[in-house]
Amino acid sequence: MVKGKKQNFLGGAVILTGAVAIVKVFSALYKIPLGNILDREGMAHFYVAYNIYNLLLILSTAGLPLAVSRLVSEASALGRDNQKRRILRVGFALFLGLGLLFGGVMFFATRPLTILLHDSLAYWSIKALSPAVLCVCLMSAIRGYTQGEGNMLPTAASEIVEALGKLLVGLTLAWYLLSRGAASEIGSAGAIAGVTAGTAAGFLSLLWYMLR
Repeated sequence: MVKGKKQNFLGGAVILTGAVAIVKVFSALYKIPLGNILDREGMAHFYVAYNIYNLLLILSTAGLPLAVSRLVSEASALGRDNQKRRILRVGFALFLGLGLLFGGVMFFATRPLTILLHDSLAYWSIKALSPAVLCVCLMSAIRGYTQGEGNMLPTAASEIVEALGKLLVGLTLAWYLLSRGAASEIGSAGAIAGVTAGTAAGFLSLLWYMLR
């Protein structure tokens, strides 16, 4: 594991602000065409799945990345490298468990969730999005660690990679499936699979940073 280059508070804030601006541009490029590619019904299925995803994500990551960041920051200030690595291992294991739990709820309880939300056709969209919960949980552990070290570049880069992956994969899949005559709920699943692809790409970029 290689130590990243730390930034001061202002430098870190500038990096994260720049990343947020780029992500917002990519998000606009994703959502505006998506509304034209999917019809109103397809967008309804999309948002049903996305709302479940957001809820489970809040439950699985609320406050925990910040806790990891603070613990790592304290250990770093005291020069306790072994403690930092232990915090990372424990945090990663905890986030892995939460990701598997809540991602599993989306994947294995898809049918009850569609019944609860009165949208049976959102089934495949929920299935396609379920792995994203695990990926985001694992990203949260690593982002908390790197931010605790005072290095905002990995977080910024992974957010941009995530948004770009969602844009490219989501729009391409939605357009391709619907152009082949797929139903709107399948097009919605293709669009939201871009979110899963983006989170997977973001996680892999962080993993590469940690292991390089």
